[in-house]
Amino acid sequence: MFKGKQGRGRWGWKRVGGLLAAVCLLLELAGPAAYTARAESAPQKETAAQAAQAQQTLSERDNEEVYAVLAGGNRIRTEREYTVPEQPTVYLTFDDGPSKYTEQVLDILREEEIKATFFVVGQLVPDRKAVVSRIAREGHAIGNHTYNHVYSELYGSFKGFWSQAVKTDNVLEEILGEKPFLLRAPGGTATNFDAFYFYYLEQVGYTVVDWNVDSRDATRQGVPAEEIVAAVKKSPLKHQLTVLMHDGAGHGETVKALPEIIAYYKEQGYAFAALDRSVKPEQFSLARSKWARSYSPDSFAASTALVAASGLERQEKNQQAEQERLLAQQSLRAQEEAAAALAALARQRAEEVPLTVALEPRSTWTLAPGSYSFAHGRFAVPLRGLAERLGAQVAWDETKRIATVRSGLLSVEVDPVQRTITEIRPGHAPAVRYLADVSLTDGEIRIPLRYGAGLLGSSIQSYSLDPSDRNVQLASKSGRPTAILHPFDSWPLV
Repeated sequence: MFKGKQGRGRWGWKRVGGLLAAVCLLLELAGPAAYTARAESAPQKETAAQAAQAQQTLSERDNEEVYAVLAGGNRIRTEREYTVPEQPTVYLTFDDGPSKYTEQVLDILREEEIKATFFVVGQLVPDRKAVVSRIAREGHAIGNHTYNHVYSELYGSFKGFWSQAVKTDNVLEEILGEKPFLLRAPGGTATNFDAFYFYYLEQVGYTVVDWNVDSRDATRQGVPAEEIVAAVKKSPLKHQLTVLMHDGAGHGETVKALPEIIAYYKEQGYAFAALDRSVKPEQFSLARSKWARSYSPDSFAASTALVAASGLERQEKNQQAEQERLLAQQSLRAQEEAAAALAALARQRAEEVPLTVALEPRSTWTLAPGSYSFAHGRFAVPLRGLAERLGAQVAWDETKRIATVRSGLLSVEVDPVQRTITEIRPGHAPAVRYLADVSLTDGEIRIPLRYGAGLLGSSIQSYSLDPSDRNVQLASKSGRPTAILHPFDSWPLV
């Protein structure tokens, strides 16, 4: 019996010994791991604290670097993507309103079915809230033009400019439900702004807009309408034009000039639009400021913090408005796409009808379907066919990809790729025009019939869009037959 018990005891101790050995092994393995975990926990907390300090140091260093760049007279531009419109576009802008003339301007824009942009002076808004509401309701853009337009208060220090911009934002927000993102400096940014002004305002989210066409309607009081129109027509034509005009007190002549200005740009093939975030703003190059201002790292840090807080507030307040705007924009785009599809179908059907151009005396030019185009209420016809029938000849430069038309002393260069027409007359500077209807279709240059005929001494006397008898009647502006020949036998034809 004892022997048997002893045997079982030996087995029991063996089991206990095995368990103890396993426990010791686990402790031995776990011990270093536990120690390692304890040892690493303290450095992790230390690393987080160091990271926070490093981030603060980095931020301070960034501010110092930014300040150094700006103090050196260099801008720091905000990277953004913009959309270039397919058709040459004019952005009409009106400063210094609202006034009694603003509604007259709005009436003209509504009649012409075009949109524009109004940079308003804040102190004038409370007395003309209904006008501001109408501007927005009719689809025009509204921008900030400071509160009182007094240069000395705006450009003596950024603090003065900032306080006026904020006041104007607030009065507009009461009416519009959101603060504007467009801003124009009274007098323009050239010699008024420095790199700090641009930086602060862009940090808030403003888009600062200057211009590349000056109507010169504010060079003195009561500039006559004909001078305003002449100034606009003398300005170089570019794919995108931002035109400066005024609708404030004393600018009744601008209202008189506006219809002719609109007609001029329409004749050049331009579309019209209001400024929005997709349009790259026209801005003057940074020039030496004529205002004595001083900056320091401390004042820079304080101003940066001020505009940063305002920028966050603007972002929160405008987020919902932006979402609503995007939804409305998507809805409008869907409507426009549907209208464009219908218009395309109408054009297709229109181009299935031949066009007869009647020339004096008793000669006609019949264009088969597909050999001309009809869009936006305008005919575009082959350049060579029109030029030959109106007495001119055309030469083609294969290297430059430009056609040259000569008629008498007039020489015209047509670039179908850039969609430009350059008129060259003796004693005059070349006039470059951008025409959206100029195209290269199936190896053939097409130009607007009305413009081409007018250029070569004719005008459209009458026309009919009746599918059974689509025709255009041309007449010579001089009263003579349109087909007066000016031979240039040595010129190769297109």
